[in-house]
Amino acid sequence: MRIKILFGIWVFVTALLILSLLFFRISRRERDKIVTHFEKTPLYEKTKQKVDDFYIDIDRNKLTPWVFLRTGKMQEVKDYYGRSIIYQGEGVGVGFEGSPSIVFWGDFIEPFLEHGIIDILEQVYNESIQSNLDPEPCINEAVGFFYGCISAVYFRMSVIDQKLRGKGYPETVQRRDVSEKINKMNEYLQGQQKAIVSISKSRYKPESEETFFQTNTFKFVIIPLLAILVTLIVGIPGWIQLIRKTDQHSVNTTNIFADVSKDGKILRSNNFSWKNEKSKNKDGDILYTIVERRGDATAISVVPDYPESTVYQSIDGMVIKFTCSEEEISDFTIKVKY
Repeated sequence: MRIKILFGIWVFVTALLILSLLFFRISRRERDKIVTHFEKTPLYEKTKQKVDDFYIDIDRNKLTPWVFLRTGKMQEVKDYYGRSIIYQGEGVGVGFEGSPSIVFWGDFIEPFLEHGIIDILEQVYNESIQSNLDPEPCINEAVGFFYGCISAVYFRMSVIDQKLRGKGYPETVQRRDVSEKINKMNEYLQGQQKAIVSISKSRYKPESEETFFQTNTFKFVIIPLLAILVTLIVGIPGWIQLIRKTDQHSVNTTNIFADVSKDGKILRSNNFSWKNEKSKNKDGDILYTIVERRGDATAISVVPDYPESTVYQSIDGMVIKFTCSEEEISDFTIKVKY
């Protein structure tokens, strides 16, 4: 048992050191990729807020005014290049078919999306550089937010379009399919992502693997090694005491038995510290009580095996009951597993 414990300690310490060395030999860029895959970047909240604010601005100032087209009170809307778009009418207002629809679904919203994508991706790139972060995970994170933003913008446009074409009864017309426009804008987003990631790779120079390992050896290898050695040295008395207790327990719980005569006397025993008493119950069964023995009844067995014998716990101790006649009982051995 002592050898097993010492061997287990040696295996644990060796495995810990090997894992430490292997982990810190991985390049910093690879570790960044691993971490980024499972965790948000430090810029997560700021980037999310930027994209959320961008969507709110488009919805409130560029799309919502179109809802008032039929009332004749449509607010002035300017396209990305500053040209005013104003439709006014009387009564039921101006119809959406024709020129208004062409402008709305032409190239009205795309420039806002395209320039917004470029602007925010550049902001994220610059902030990641200023924060000494690898730009690529931060940019990829922003792109993930933009996928949702693009879908939300075109869905909002389809809702407005349905209301205007339905002339107050949107359920009477089918909503426009915007999947093609979403896919096209997503392709534009991916192109910008690829371009800015390429730029970031050419400019961002992470600390080399060898330099990182050399500058952090003391922090990540020497200190853990010293901590392990100190722990082992300080814990030597405890280890010794544990080994002794384990060895003692092994001696005390191995080969516990008592040879018992027919009349209940213990003829020979090993580590068997209980008394044994013979008696009869009111049914005439023969009882052998291991006085003050407690625990699991399955730990007690009789040799030779008597089919008529059972073991159970009583107030006085563990009882071995024989339902056969007393003449059929001969000397036997009581064995205890633990």
